Amino acid sequence: MKRLAIVLCFVFAPAFVSAQLVQQDVSVDITPSSPEPGDRISIVIESFAVSLDRSQISWVLDGAVAQKAVGDKDFGFTAGAIGTTHDLKIVIETPASGTITKEVTIRPASVDLLWEAIDSYVPPLYKGKALNAHDSGVRVAALPYFVDGAGRQINPESLIYTWTVNKKVQQSASGFGKNTFSFPGPSLYRDSLVTVDVESPDGSWTARRSLNLEAQPPKILFYQKNPLFGIALLRPFDSGITTLTEDEMVVRAEPYFFSDITNRQDVDYDWRIDGKEILTIGNRNEINVRRPEVGSGRSSISLEIKHIRKILQFARNSFTMFFDDREPSEQPSENLGDVNFFGN
Repeated sequence: MKRLAIVLCFVFAPAFVSAQLVQQDVSVDITPSSPEPGDRISIVIESFAVSLDRSQISWVLDGAVAQKAVGDKDFGFTAGAIGTTHDLKIVIETPASGTITKEVTIRPASVDLLWEAIDSYVPPLYKGKALNAHDSGVRVAALPYFVDGAGRQINPESLIYTWTVNKKVQQSASGFGKNTFSFPGPSLYRDSLVTVDVESPDGSWTARRSLNLEAQPPKILFYQKNPLFGIALLRPFDSGITTLTEDEMVVRAEPYFFSDITNRQDVDYDWRIDGKEILTIGNRNEINVRRPEVGSGRSSISLEIKHIRKILQFARNSFTMFFDDREPSEQPSENLGDVNFFGN
């Protein structure tokens, strides 16, 4: 009996080793690798050890045979809703190596990315989004939506996050529960591709989302400031022209999307009238314009703002001010006077 046992071992050992090698040599490629609800999922099997073209291949999705044919190496289906689990079994009946079975579990999940510029200036009551200028700080938050079979959402703080910027993994920002990520933002007129990969600790749920961030140039808009009604933020000098119809007007410049705009040491203001520099006292983004006692005419007013430390943050804008009671289109090209300017 002892000899017989040894003989049996030698008889069955080669078949066992062959089956193991074949099992490992059949690969399953799933696209997309992290499917979302409603995605069209494509599965392809490949092998260099088994002739799949001569094998009967059955695709069994959620317990039902969805596809079966000789050499049928491709299969596709549409992912279900959040919380759905798809069990896919691939049965390969080879001519010479027996039956090989590959099993895959697919759980659709999703993740959204929200971003904000950390230090981008916009005026009070501005309803738009503060955009990021060059070298402006950006914060990105991942909002994963993983739901188990019982319909319970998995706590985002219990997931693992891997952040990459331009395909470079941010090791210090990645890890367990790290669903927010802050970085300097795009610079030198280059975009930043931010990607987050989210997965559950056991790898059952995965999701991926990418966001392309482009630096926006800062800009300057001019407004009239009324002593009673404040700044007319809804009516900037969009046309580049305004008329001085009263004896005096306060012009307010709002520097959109600059960083650290309240720090006087970091930002430089250069006001000019017809090319001549105007010195301001107090609010550097305001000048007071006074009508001349006699005459009419026009003057060009410009402002250039530069960030001292972040040299790519700069902007320039100008407008023409006419100073009589007529419409700008009626202004003569000659008989130009001088407007009196002084800083606030």
